[in-house]
Amino acid sequence: MELRFMIKVSSECVELASCMMSMVLFASVVRVVDGLPLSASTDYEQDKGLQETKKQVKALSKKLSQFPDRCTLKAGQYNIK
Repeated sequence: MELRFMIKVSSECVELASCMMSMVLFASVVRVVDGLPLSASTDYEQDKGLQETKKQVKALSKKLSQFPDRCTLKAGQYNIK
């Protein structure tokens, strides 16, 4: 049985008309067993902070089997879920 895990990177909350919202900036689907990327968004964001967070997601994806099914990691101004 192949297990998959989706990683979403979102910005901290953005205030919009007195409603707090977050926006998905990057998404990736990886296989939990070995961290193999199965799919990822293709946005070419130039923000250095986001590029660094993508590197952290890549390293994290290889260790997903050590974490609970759902968790959130705060990485600078981004949340990795």
